[in-house]
Amino acid sequence: MFDHDDGGSHDLIGAVTTDLETLEAAAERKLTFPLINEKKRAKKKSYKNSGELYVRSFKKEQILSFLDYIQVKK
Repeated sequence: MFDHDDGGSHDLIGAVTTDLETLEAAAERKLTFPLINEKKRAKKKSYKNSGELYVRSFKKEQILSFLDYIQVKK
């Protein structure tokens, strides 16, 4: 997750690693994910997180390629 600056120098807030199944569950159960900035974590022993990621909604879509459209299904 980045803090967007108009000047183009975007700052890393923190990161989270998860999978699609967990993201979907987070939207349904209103779960949050801590945003961890590894540089800050290494500097401060008392570091908890740099915020939380809230998933309000989740939608999974299949995006077809050109080959998917022209492929003949038997």
